[in-house]
Amino acid sequence: PKARSRAAAASGAAGTGGRPREEEGASTAGRAAGPARASKTFSIVGNPNLANLDAVRAALLARGYVEHSSGADGTSFDVKWGGRHKIDFESLEPTQRVSHYERDWELCTKSGLARNIGYTNFWVDVDSATFCPLTFHFRSSQVIEDFVNEFKVSKCFCVLKAWLSHLDGGGAPENTFAEGVVRIALSAVKVRFQDIDALLDEEDNEAELSCVEMLPEDWNVIKEVDFAKPSAKLEALGVQRQANFDAERTRKLSKLMAARNISELQQKAERVRQLQARQCEEKAKKEARIKTLKERVLRQCAAVREGGPKLNDGEMSSRSELALKAPGSARVSRRDSVGRLEVAVARARSMSVLDSMDQDSWSISAKAQEVLKELSEKRSDTLESGEEHSGRALMSEVRQCLTSRQLDPQYDLYSRNVWIMKPAGKLRGQGIFLEDDLEAICKCANRMKDASANVSYICQKYIEDPLILAGNRKHDIRQWVALTSLNPLTIWFFSECYVRLAANDYSLDNIRDPFAHLNNNAIICHHENYDPDDEYWRCQWDQQQYRKHLQEHFGSDAWTQKVLPAMKEIVIASISCVLDTLSEPATSSSSFQLLGYDFMVDSKCRTWLVEVNDNPLMHASCPVTERLCDPALVDLIRVALDGDAVEPAPGPCFELLHRGPTIPEPLRGGVVRQVVGQRIERPARPPPAPRADPEAEEAAAAAETERRRRLKAKREQDLQVVAEQRRIKEEKENLERAAPHQGGEGKSRASSAASRR
Repeated sequence: PKARSRAAAASGAAGTGGRPREEEGASTAGRAAGPARASKTFSIVGNPNLANLDAVRAALLARGYVEHSSGADGTSFDVKWGGRHKIDFESLEPTQRVSHYERDWELCTKSGLARNIGYTNFWVDVDSATFCPLTFHFRSSQVIEDFVNEFKVSKCFCVLKAWLSHLDGGGAPENTFAEGVVRIALSAVKVRFQDIDALLDEEDNEAELSCVEMLPEDWNVIKEVDFAKPSAKLEALGVQRQANFDAERTRKLSKLMAARNISELQQKAERVRQLQARQCEEKAKKEARIKTLKERVLRQCAAVREGGPKLNDGEMSSRSELALKAPGSARVSRRDSVGRLEVAVARARSMSVLDSMDQDSWSISAKAQEVLKELSEKRSDTLESGEEHSGRALMSEVRQCLTSRQLDPQYDLYSRNVWIMKPAGKLRGQGIFLEDDLEAICKCANRMKDASANVSYICQKYIEDPLILAGNRKHDIRQWVALTSLNPLTIWFFSECYVRLAANDYSLDNIRDPFAHLNNNAIICHHENYDPDDEYWRCQWDQQQYRKHLQEHFGSDAWTQKVLPAMKEIVIASISCVLDTLSEPATSSSSFQLLGYDFMVDSKCRTWLVEVNDNPLMHASCPVTERLCDPALVDLIRVALDGDAVEPAPGPCFELLHRGPTIPEPLRGGVVRQVVGQRIERPARPPPAPRADPEAEEAAAAAETERRRRLKAKREQDLQVVAEQRRIKEEKENLERAAPHQGGEGKSRASSAASRR
């Protein structure tokens, strides 16, 4: 009650909207004199538990508005304050103003923010990874699978960081993770961030043997890792070592077999090449012998046909079977000569002797058994020697890997691989919990993946290195932002924020404690020691106290140099990425909205966006918010109705953060369109021409028929002449070709016949 009375006094002081007290009195007197300014009305249908509606009512009454009596069901109003479900957006007029945007869920819900925040680099020159932790919305199996892969690699990443930090701090190697665990984690991180194109360009081209996902035996080891007990022995590590040895042995066996098979294939190819060369040489010799034999047989046949002297037997080829029948025979028929020639050619072809191919057995299975026997004789340490780093060499390799990843803006968020689970459709910290067990997260995700968007889960990387305040407590920042126009984009930034602290000390050893990891006032107020009048247990700081702490901690004015500029940049980027979606409804120009941004600051003074609230709690819960809530509501009415045309009242107020260019409005559905012009008449057809004399028409038709007959007769006569000329030419050519084979008599008869023709 004491806080409410002070809030009412503050709202009365700030309700003038920046006007002098004399003007306020004059306007009040004018309203009391009569209903001269009763034309402007307002309606308030909001939840009184979310905001001090009396402050809103007082601000509108001070401006001369009259509260509408119909309440939520009325449509004849100038200003309406209420939730989105209380507003009929389709019936809004351009002159009316309502306190919500129709599609504000694209920014103000956890699912909408997770879906749209990644597109900030398309609208502004800001990468969302620099201010928003990695987020997954468990709405499909593919998203869950992507998260599983990310979770495994990020845990390996945390193992490397913890191991190297322990050794760099002078810790004993036996008090941290075993080197076998570190090697597995290092291998997984390298495989995740390696360049697949470079891997494909390697000589061995082992892309098929590599896997972007972790192997099951590797994950069984990493899964057992406990960051609270890093030196604990892992049973899965011994199994994994044997599996790695077997895999390495198999890989080396495959390589050795491949090398040996390639060598033997090359030798066999050389033998085949030599054999083919010998075959070509023998073929050439064989063709030469056949040609010689052929010529001799032809000469013998010619001699027999002409009755000349026979060739004696010594002149015949010794290899030929083509011998004459009887030495005394005087003549051999031509048919017998040709037949004997064919027999001789066939015998000559069969006489060539080819080298036989090498028939030595070449069994791959036998070679594999031989290589396997050779490898079996080697010790396992022979395969492992010189290939796995340990000690300082392993530290150097891990340091190099982590150094290459330090450019990642979220590098410092990973310490123990803790993730925060948020129900998509709940507010004020309801249902939020932290988890570092993959099976528990997947169980929750699979149970809700097919449900509606309001009950599905948002899984976000937990900020594990927050800036600690007031001893050892985590905190976040609540900043109010007013969005009063989308075209041009107009954003207002409240001049003061406040800080919310956790009730218990921050520690990752107990992630189940909501009072240590959640800062929402709806959660903290249930702590047994919560007291809004106690400076420590109210768990809230004002901006001045927070700024002083940052200056003492960092040695400079980190608030004005780092935190505040980053908050303003994040606000502009986050609203810009949903500007098109918010502007789609035709009535978006009638809306304004108060947004509650939640930010966190890490140990290196970097600012992170946690979430955006569409209905921020505007009730004073302690003296810190008592001074801010009601002035913020009153000044929201000023910027929503007047913009910067009216100066704000003294004290906390909204300041113009961003005003973008005005974009021409496109044509929307419902615009009246019409065609303006005159009708064009079809021209009248011309009258038909008068008909000629029928006798003249008949005479003309007869003349045309006669002309066509004569033309056809002339064409037939020309064709006959051409055919006769062609026939004479062909006979003459035939006679000329037959002249060399005929005697003189034939020539004279042909010439006389030609002359007669």
